[in-house]
Amino acid sequence: PDLDLRLRLVDGALLPVRIILGFREPGATAPGSPVTRRSFTTDDGDDWAAALRVARVSATLEAELGNHLAQCHLNVEQYAIAAHRNLRRSPLRWLLQPHLREVVLINHSADDFLIGPEGYVTRASGLTRAGMGERLVQLLGSYDWADFEPAPAICEGHRQAHAARLFWDLLGEHVDAFLAEHAAAIEADWIEVRRFSDELVDHSAPAFVCRWLRANAQGGRAPWFEGSERPDLERPGPSLSAITTSDSPAEGDLERLGQLCRYVIFFATFRHTWANDRQWEDGGEVRYACLGLRWGPDGVLVPEDDDRVAPTPKETTEMLWISWMLSKTGYGYLLSNEEEDVHPRLPAMLKARAADFAALGLDIERIHSRINI
Repeated sequence: PDLDLRLRLVDGALLPVRIILGFREPGATAPGSPVTRRSFTTDDGDDWAAALRVARVSATLEAELGNHLAQCHLNVEQYAIAAHRNLRRSPLRWLLQPHLREVVLINHSADDFLIGPEGYVTRASGLTRAGMGERLVQLLGSYDWADFEPAPAICEGHRQAHAARLFWDLLGEHVDAFLAEHAAAIEADWIEVRRFSDELVDHSAPAFVCRWLRANAQGGRAPWFEGSERPDLERPGPSLSAITTSDSPAEGDLERLGQLCRYVIFFATFRHTWANDRQWEDGGEVRYACLGLRWGPDGVLVPEDDDRVAPTPKETTEMLWISWMLSKTGYGYLLSNEEEDVHPRLPAMLKARAADFAALGLDIERIHSRINI
């Protein structure tokens, strides 16, 4: 179902206070089928509890397709392909390639395993393969490296945001130091950066802004809208910005290159680690947060223990196995540096801040060096 979730900040924590669900009629599978919206609040007793479960299911599917598959896997893949094709002599290979290896291979496997005609997400969710493809293109069209920075924490307990800012700042120091050390060599082969940039722009998805944001957030109309992780909502054309448009660096181009490198490494390491390794916390609870609900004799607004709306036993078993497998990978970590290809400065900087990350519930030993699962 379509989901609109309203939350309120209470004593330093976010609490849901209203859920608006948009239901199609049973059997209405045509694209664009009308929906009937129902609103639920904390005063609705059992219906509120049922609506919470439905909201978690929709949010879990959106998180897997958006925060994980699109924003990490597919987003990073476009940079990996362009870097592999164009960065040959430039020192940028040493900076970027350790974080870009394997992502194309693992995404190729997901084409059949997860989102193909018989893929798990295709079978377990309410989305068709065509609908999923359309959604992924829209998501890719809403990402850009330029001007990105992690969104600020909403409250003290927003651990992901606090950890993201800590890691983002660390990466800024690392990338700035690398570019300062190798500026002359990078400028000498700037034509590779130009071709890298051109390929990214030429093959990027069309810029996408959904109708709701167009109506409510464009033109600065919404003071609540946090745009730090979003591209310029007013900018037409391809979704990705150019690093450079010349065969030698112009004013500001090195800074733009640094921002792109920081962005790519951030999503290939920290952001993917958080999205991937925490799947088991929700994906290990099939009643609590599966990828899709079935219509039962009484619809879907039923108690959580009503297995008539849960996935089938086969899909349930698959979900538990997939969530565990994806969350418990044991290779490809920044600190382990098994391939000995990560610049040694980055693991050293990470170790120096281990206590700060631990206070936010993140074990630095678990941060991936790349997307390989």
